[in-house]
Amino acid sequence: MKNLAFLVLILMTCYAAGMFQYQPLMFLFVLECVYFILMIVQVCYFKRHLSLSFLRPSDAAQKGSKYGCICKVRNTGKLPVSRFGLRVSFSYGQKIGSFKGNLFAGSECGDSNIQFQIYTKYCGLIETEIKWLKVYDYLSLGSLKKHLRQQMTLAVFPKERALHLVFDSFEGLGTAQMERQLMRQTNHTYGEYSQSREYRPGDPTRHIHWNLSVRTDQIWVREYGQEADFPVSLLLELDLFDLSIPDIVERMDAFYELLSALILGLLQHVSAVLVYWYGGEEMGLVSARVVDAADCRTLLHCLYEVDFLDQEPEEANLFFQNWATGRENLLRLTSGLCWYYGQTLIYQFSEKELDREIEDQVYQIGGVLP
Repeated sequence: MKNLAFLVLILMTCYAAGMFQYQPLMFLFVLECVYFILMIVQVCYFKRHLSLSFLRPSDAAQKGSKYGCICKVRNTGKLPVSRFGLRVSFSYGQKIGSFKGNLFAGSECGDSNIQFQIYTKYCGLIETEIKWLKVYDYLSLGSLKKHLRQQMTLAVFPKERALHLVFDSFEGLGTAQMERQLMRQTNHTYGEYSQSREYRPGDPTRHIHWNLSVRTDQIWVREYGQEADFPVSLLLELDLFDLSIPDIVERMDAFYELLSALILGLLQHVSAVLVYWYGGEEMGLVSARVVDAADCRTLLHCLYEVDFLDQEPEEANLFFQNWATGRENLLRLTSGLCWYYGQTLIYQFSEKELDREIEDQVYQIGGVLP
C-alpha cells in the first residue's frame, strides 16, 4: 500500500512540476524517481540475502506454558536490514483451530536470532509454519515477499498428575482368593526388603509386617525394591472423534489429560500398562508398553499423530467388539471420557470438571485386572 501511495506521489509531483514549470518541483520529482529505483534495488537485494529457519524443527512443552520459539535469521549481504515481516500460522493436528499472525523485526549482517511466544493451551501437536518473509527498504515505503514454508512441530503434553486409585475385589471375591489368582496370572518377583510403611487399602496381605504391627497396634507392610511384574491392559476407543464438532480440540485435550492421569495412576500399583488402540497404516491393532512417565509421553506423541480422518467409525466399532470378546477384565477408555472395567462403567468424566475429578477424587477398581 505504501509503495502504491509513493508512486501516486511521484505522479502528482510530475504533474505539478510540468503544470507550473517550477524548478524545485522538477528537482523533487527527479529525486523521487531516483529513490524509487533505489528502493526496488534495496528490497531485491534484501530478499536475495535474507533467509530464516527454525532453530529447533521439533520440540516439546507442557500444557499451559508459554513456549519461546526461536528462529535463526541469516543476512549474507553487506547491508543491515532495518525491517522485515513474517507471516506465521499455528494449527493443531489435522489443521484444527488454525490462526495466523504477523511479526516484525530487523537484522544486522551475519546470523542472529529472533523469538516469539506460543501459548500451549491444549494438548496435541502444534504445527507452526512461517509462510513468507517480507523485506522493506529503509523508509518502509516498498516491500517484496519471499516464500519460505519453514515448519516446526511442538508436542504439548499434559501436566504429570495421577488418578488416585484403590484396588479392591468384586463381591464374592475375597482378598485371599484375589491374591492367589494374581500369583497364578503373574510372575511376582520382589527385590530385597527395603522399609516398612503403614497399610493402605489394596496392599497384599502377604506383605503385612506382623511383628511390627503387633508391637505398634497398627498395620504395617513391607516394601521391596522391585515391584510386581503385573501389567494392566488398557483399550483406547478413539472412534468417537468427529472433526466436524466445533469444540473438537477441547474434547481431544480432555481425553489426553485423562489418559495421562489414568496411566500414571495405574503405574503406582503395577509394573506396566499395555495400551491398545485402533489405527496405524494398515488400520489394525496398535499397542504400546508404558512403564514410566517418559513412555507415557511417547505414547501420547504417537496418538497425536493418529489421522482420525482415515478412520471409519463403523469399522472401528466392529473391530473393538471383536477384539474385546472374551476379555471381560479389560480396562477401556473412550474418547467420550467413559472409563470401563470390562462392561462395567467405573466413571463418566466431564470436560468442565476434569481437573477436580483428577486431583480430588478417589476411584476404586474391583476384580482381577489382566
